[in-house]
Amino acid sequence: MAGKRPDKILVHCPNWVGDLVMATPLLRTVRENNPDSHIAVMVRPQIQAVIEGLPYYDEIIAYDSKVLDRSLKRKWQVSRKLKKTKFALSIILPNSFSSAALSFVARIPHRAGYRTDGRGFLLTDTIPPPKENGRVVPLPMVDRYLTLCSHLNYSISSRKTVLQFSPGTREKVNNFYQQWGTKEHKPIVSIIPGASFGSSKCWPPENFAQVGDALIERYGAQIVIMPGPGEEDIDRNIRSSMRHRPFNRVAEIISLEHIKAIISDSALLVTNDTGPRHYAVAFDTPVVVIMGPTDPRYTNYDMGKTRLLRKDLECSPCHLKVCPTDHSCMKDISADRVLQACEEFLE
Repeated sequence: MAGKRPDKILVHCPNWVGDLVMATPLLRTVRENNPDSHIAVMVRPQIQAVIEGLPYYDEIIAYDSKVLDRSLKRKWQVSRKLKKTKFALSIILPNSFSSAALSFVARIPHRAGYRTDGRGFLLTDTIPPPKENGRVVPLPMVDRYLTLCSHLNYSISSRKTVLQFSPGTREKVNNFYQQWGTKEHKPIVSIIPGASFGSSKCWPPENFAQVGDALIERYGAQIVIMPGPGEEDIDRNIRSSMRHRPFNRVAEIISLEHIKAIISDSALLVTNDTGPRHYAVAFDTPVVVIMGPTDPRYTNYDMGKTRLLRKDLECSPCHLKVCPTDHSCMKDISADRVLQACEEFLE
């Protein structure tokens, strides 16, 4: 899109926590190239805390695609609202047909996105997904999104992800530490043992327990376990398998906003392939990632403080939410292997 910069821009954000973090270099680039434009980000309300506090947009439009996709009437109402705002450009990051249709029905004159899911005719500025020998090539999402910026002739100052949190968040998290009895001179090691994607991404709870005990014994680590909604059983299973007591008691699920601050304070994060692993990269916190069913090429960026552990099998990466066989891609990654990666950072 050449010529005059648009006065109003809509960025239709990804639907997953990790993808949203990996979209922050795009948000920065859009702002830097359009300093005087009104920029709105459309994001699922469940994950909007991920980007709250960033200076790259003027407005958040809460939009839950999973809910609205089941209601044509409500989708039409959202499109009408977008039409009244008179956006000049829509940058569409999800690959779905429906995300492009929303901006098309809203009659936003310039609509940029990837030519996927049969939606090319709905877009005015299209990019074909990268291919080799006729097959789509996995690309780190950071680079995939920034390629859209290059297509729009934007200059790119950095591909580094970035997050912020509010002063109120810092005060709340400090209160957590006081309640848990954490000590400033001992390292905090955060553990995220679940995955909203599905059980196929989850390492066994007893393995997390073994790693937690060893880190307490060897480094005096202060273990903070942070399950997501509906993952309380995973948390209880880890605790019941540990010989030592983790620091936090999860009376309620720690929010995505507060997780940001805790990970930024941590000496190390040990996690499945989850969205908050990307928090660690943004805050330069060392992270050990246990990965099974997903393709690492989508998330291989800024890997200096990331140790990604996986077992390469014929069936992986399958991208299935539930393993149809024996889940060996995760079960066969030993606690000793994870500990060795942790020690590399904590030594």
